[in-house]
Amino acid sequence: MGRQLDLAQNYLLLEAFDLLGRHLYGDDWTGLEAWARPQRSTREIRQEREALLAEIEKSTIALDALTRRYNAVLDHDEQRALDAEITATRQALNETRNRLRDLPSLTGSHIRDSAAYERRAVAEGLIKGALDKGELTAIYGPNQPFAWQDWKNQPWFRLDIALSLATVSPELSNLRRAPVFLPRATFQTWLDGIEPKTLERLEEMTPEMRCRAYLKEEVSKGKTKSRDDYQEEALSLIEGLSIRLFRQLWTEIVPDSWKQGGRRKK
Repeated sequence: MGRQLDLAQNYLLLEAFDLLGRHLYGDDWTGLEAWARPQRSTREIRQEREALLAEIEKSTIALDALTRRYNAVLDHDEQRALDAEITATRQALNETRNRLRDLPSLTGSHIRDSAAYERRAVAEGLIKGALDKGELTAIYGPNQPFAWQDWKNQPWFRLDIALSLATVSPELSNLRRAPVFLPRATFQTWLDGIEPKTLERLEEMTPEMRCRAYLKEEVSKGKTKSRDDYQEEALSLIEGLSIRLFRQLWTEIVPDSWKQGGRRKK
């Protein structure tokens, strides 16, 4: 029987988190960030989590009721009004889910250090954001896909980076608790596109790595100018970057909608 879980091809979640931290912060990263404690009290965070879960449940029930009403009515004007209400309710529900996702994870042991916790929050947010967008995938236990999108808002779900451990509801998996792994190749490709937070680390990056990070950051903000404007800005920020390399990465990274249209107007 062939190998079913090759640890040489995967990082434990804590390993990946630590690699990201060192990439972002260089020597400022202590390695203890996974245990850093938020300055807010655990009781306050727990209460906010419970309130957000209650809000999600309430909005979900309201959304189901609106959808049933929409499907039952025949009047077009009433349908349009209900459609607008459904859209607003769904948007509010998504915003609440995002607030829940961004709450600090509460684990058993923490170290009080606001700077370390700030670094932890940045690294943790980047990993969760990449899982949200499908830029990173993960494995739960020996061979089960880590269904982040389906699990992240469930009341039973917990993710402990320091232990590389996730806890899920018995209804979602026959593994109540299991370690989380990230495939090395995918993680390394993603990591190369993340711009460091310190000048020391920026200077260690190649022009291609810096341009990848620049374009991914701009895409996350939404398009605000032409390709030529982005090119001009990138060339001014990144020493050694050529027009040819910029355009190659532009074609590879930005969405198709950004590639439409002509040159900027003079």
